[in-house]
Amino acid sequence: MGGGHQPRRRRPAHRPPAQPRAAELVEHKAERARTQEAGSEEYADIRQEDARQTLRDLPGPIDFFLNDGWPEVVLDVLEPLTPALRPGAVVVTDNVGAMRGDYADHTAWIRLPDKGFVSLRASFRTGTEDSVRTG
Repeated sequence: MGGGHQPRRRRPAHRPPAQPRAAELVEHKAERARTQEAGSEEYADIRQEDARQTLRDLPGPIDFFLNDGWPEVVLDVLEPLTPALRPGAVVVTDNVGAMRGDYADHTAWIRLPDKGFVSLRASFRTGTEDSVRTG
């Protein structure tokens, strides 16, 4: 989580504010993300849990998903969430460029036409796979 302050924007009364939800398996990382210094406690629900369980039954529609987990479980987290992703939702999977072999199954899966994504690799830092849900 970055430092600094994020601007607060007023939303129309008919649209509820979005609430980011995060699952972090490593206790000290989850605690650090929840601290007042991180500025997330007011805006996000950060749990110290296994994302494969915690995020499995999230209600949709989901607009954005940052998949920044261990390579061997990214598909186990993404696949059950896919039906809840609205068309146009963005999925960013981190470290794909730096660890291409470890993410090969994920990359192959998300690029299959029948999975409903358009996807490309961006060379931002360690390389992200940036995907948009098409259907």
